[in-house]
Amino acid sequence: MIVHQTGSSTEQAVFNSYLVPGANGAHFLISKQGTIYQTASLYRRTNHVGNVRARCLAEHRCTAAEIKQYSKSGPKAISRTEMTKSVPERYPSNLDSIGIEIVGIASLPPSKKMPPNLTPKKQQEFINENAVYEE
Repeated sequence: MIVHQTGSSTEQAVFNSYLVPGANGAHFLISKQGTIYQTASLYRRTNHVGNVRARCLAEHRCTAAEIKQYSKSGPKAISRTEMTKSVPERYPSNLDSIGIEIVGIASLPPSKKMPPNLTPKKQQEFINENAVYEE
């Protein structure tokens, strides 16, 4: 199971996003009030995982050859390589996981301020690394 936050303030916004062809989705959606919606069959693949990151990098156990290979590869190439491995040697993917989304918006805590002069990409990275989700 992979649990995600939606980045939206209501479940209706999520339902609307599911109507877009090729959109992301999950098997279950949990509203702020605690209502659980099953939004896809457990026998159906949903798109709730992006590129699969290298688990060995995150856990500091890659071989020297893997580190060399991954240092020259982009996210899609890394994901393709990771998908040749089996769980638990790699992180779960859309093919072998159940997605659960919880409605909620992430924002920077009051103690964290966006550094000035960041590119839009760096701003998003800063938010991704520092944001917290509402209760």
